[in-house]
Amino acid sequence: MSKYDYILTLRDSAAAAHKAEVKQFGETNELLKDLRIVFDWLAEERDSERVSSRKFKQRLPDVYKKFPLLASCFSRMDVNGDCWLDWSEFVTFCLEDERMTHLMKRQTRMNVFGVDFSGALTVKDNQDPVHGCECSFSPPLLPWETMHVVEWRITGLQYSGFSRGVPVMHHGRPIDAGTFITSPPFRAAGVTGFLRFWPAGYWTACQKRKKKAVINFLIDKERPGDPCPIPPPNTWCCVSCRVPPGSNLHLRYYVGHQKSKDRECYWSMGSEAASLWAPEGEKPPDEVLHMKPEDYLTVGVEIFRNKGVVHGRPGVIKVPEGSRFHVRPKITQQGTPAPKTSKILNRNINVSVGSIPKVHSMPSLNLKLNKTKSLLHAASVSNLHTSKLC
Repeated sequence: MSKYDYILTLRDSAAAAHKAEVKQFGETNELLKDLRIVFDWLAEERDSERVSSRKFKQRLPDVYKKFPLLASCFSRMDVNGDCWLDWSEFVTFCLEDERMTHLMKRQTRMNVFGVDFSGALTVKDNQDPVHGCECSFSPPLLPWETMHVVEWRITGLQYSGFSRGVPVMHHGRPIDAGTFITSPPFRAAGVTGFLRFWPAGYWTACQKRKKKAVINFLIDKERPGDPCPIPPPNTWCCVSCRVPPGSNLHLRYYVGHQKSKDRECYWSMGSEAASLWAPEGEKPPDEVLHMKPEDYLTVGVEIFRNKGVVHGRPGVIKVPEGSRFHVRPKITQQGTPAPKTSKILNRNINVSVGSIPKVHSMPSLNLKLNKTKSLLHAASVSNLHTSKLC
């Protein structure tokens, strides 16, 4: 689990052990031990009792990298306002502050995990990367990882058994069929994107009636044997992933305990049928129907490979002799094959004929001067001849 899930899970027992004011209880609680390590790391001193405001400001770059939620909370942690942060003030703030709890719950709504060959999970933290290659814009799939799991926890969903006239509610707001909600952005497998979830189905009420009228649509889910069928009209939800155009991913969707088949998706500017998946069943499972207000529905995608990422220089394609590999001719701007090159104006430069506009040839200046000189010479010779005759 992430560090925020870890604190939220053990904060009640740690708060009870801290209020007991018995040292032996504090020593047995794992969360209090970890908070003690964090406090000593802030003070750069073992078993320290307080940290000054100047020391905390000097440690701000490291604090923001490891614990970004604590970077701007010194004034709230320092209750008495003496510019010193005591151990008791630090523990009380981390375990009992309501605003801090709300911020940690927001951080746990979108998580990215890396899964290795043994099945162990590793949390991908963009602000605190473990490896140097993960300092890029999006962490790539490492050689020992089999996939990246993107997990979105949707809270506030209320299903009423799909009874007539009762819509799906999301934080007290009705969600009609064909309306989606969007997840926070994620960074996984070398791409960035977000998820879309249709709680009441992908098609609107009017589109459902039209789809039901088509007989062929109800036979084997649009197309038999299609690995990426269009969502049927009677599905209770739908999920999709949106990444930058040109991305090519090998992935698998999941909603709760239901998972789709492995598929390969390529994204362009619009929406594709391969990027949509709807679980089977016209009604949600029982665990979704009986969700409590504090429960959440897990929706996500498992990315096995990013086929759009090419490492290294691409090799030269060698065509074997006798193969039917068709080599396309070179296309010019006009859309016609480029003709053979010819020698124009210079023997050392080969210029395509189609790329030069037709220009009428004009006499050069030297040619004009030679003509005028010849005319003047002929006139002078004629004048000399007439003078001799006279």
